Amino acid sequence: MSTWQSPDVGSRWGRATIRWPAMWGWLWLLVIAALVCAAWQLLGHTPYRIDIDVYQMGAQAWLHGRPLYTHGALFHTPIGLNLPFTYPPLAAIAFCPFAWLQMPAASVAITCTTLVLLIMATTIVLSRLDVWASSHRLPGPAWLRRFWLALAVVAAATIWLEPIKSNFAFGQINVVLMTLVIADCLPRRTPWPRGLLLGLGIALK
Repeated sequence: MSTWQSPDVGSRWGRATIRWPAMWGWLWLLVIAALVCAAWQLLGHTPYRIDIDVYQMGAQAWLHGRPLYTHGALFHTPIGLNLPFTYPPLAAIAFCPFAWLQMPAASVAITCTTLVLLIMATTIVLSRLDVWASSHRLPGPAWLRRFWLALAVVAAATIWLEPIKSNFAFGQINVVLMTLVIADCLPRRTPWPRGLLLGLGIALK
């Protein structure tokens, strides 16, 4: 038994299959432009980021056997603030790679690390919520759509939204901690024992 279908269906489908690569191209361009703008905001200059300075000084104190907490230990910053090291000892060890860098390089390193982890955390959340699981206009694997959506969200958050904007401005590790918690708690299965990354986050702060 034959079935009838409108003569436009095939042509519409043909147009759709021709159109979606172009739409992916526009999406690439828009997201990359947003990321370039965000990267310029963050890395176009390297302002003094006080938190990364304290991380560096804490790591240097641990490497050279100086006290982190006792005898009223304070770390003297270039802007005139004397700050305590308020992190557990494991954090001082984890911050050692920053101790071997000059301040501008350490600032770029923490900024790039934070940006990558923020994209990763956003992608995990979108995947767990099953956001944009299918699309007629943008066919292809769901993870790719979610990845590009995560890039767009992160680019906007980096420039306009708090507390993400301040996290970048001060060189903080809050996004690192957030990513550890999200990666440990949200996926249905993890290759590591559940709770491992959560414990690491608690040990760091």
